Amino acid sequence: MAITRRNFVTNAALAAAAAGFASPAAFAQTAADGPAKALRQLFIDSDETNLKLNPLSGLFRGDMRYADQFGDYLSEAYYKQSEANSRSELKRLLAIPRAQLGPVDKIAYDVFKYQTEFGLKAFDTGIVQIQRQLPIDHFTGVHTFFPDLQSGQSAAPYKTVADYENGLKRCDGFITFLDEAQKLMAQGIRDGHVQPKVVSQNVIEQLQTITKLPLEDSPYYLPIKALPADFSDADKARLTAAYRATIADKLMPAYRRLEKFMVETYLPASRSERPAWRP
Repeated sequence: MAITRRNFVTNAALAAAAAGFASPAAFAQTAADGPAKALRQLFIDSDETNLKLNPLSGLFRGDMRYADQFGDYLSEAYYKQSEANSRSELKRLLAIPRAQLGPVDKIAYDVFKYQTEFGLKAFDTGIVQIQRQLPIDHFTGVHTFFPDLQSGQSAAPYKTVADYENGLKRCDGFITFLDEAQKLMAQGIRDGHVQPKVVSQNVIEQLQTITKLPLEDSPYYLPIKALPADFSDADKARLTAAYRATIADKLMPAYRRLEKFMVETYLPASRSERPAWRP
């Protein structure tokens, strides 16, 4: 899928970098140790908070603590938390005396400040709420990214029984994402925020490509074709049955629900003009 590995979810959701918030006592301690340490602690806290809010990010760096989670990404709560994190992060950053930092840390400070303020502009201008109603397109759609992630040939590992069980749990979150995306796109129709027809048509073709595949040819089934030899026969049988059921009874129906919505409701409501840059 053609999207960045850290920022794979909706454009709006990742416009604002999630920020960590330490308690006043914790911040006072790091600040007492020097501005540079306070800045680095802020970066550490921000990164950890971002991983909790965007759990799939961890897979691309080998952090398996949240490997059983797909993440939220589309709910109002997610966006409110993203905004709150960014505002807390900016407040912490501005409390650090930039003049007392070294040259390299000043650059890091400035980049962090720019990225956070840029993300907050999306909230302040209402762009986030509009983009939230455009959660899927043919370039950065999670509907094409997730099969790749789950194939065993991407960031998600399939080496242990726990890895396989984590893969099943991520599917549940993804199915929720597809259903929530449909609801937001329906709201976008009512509010006049829709994709161009060419984008909708491309998404429909992508969905149909996935739903027409025989189960054994699905990228979701590839991990079962590569079950480790050291798994017990019982685990192999159990996981095979679980993956077949998840693909046939949960994933494909979710894809077909979205496909039906795209064909019957969203495409007719899509904008007739082609996407283009306008000065």
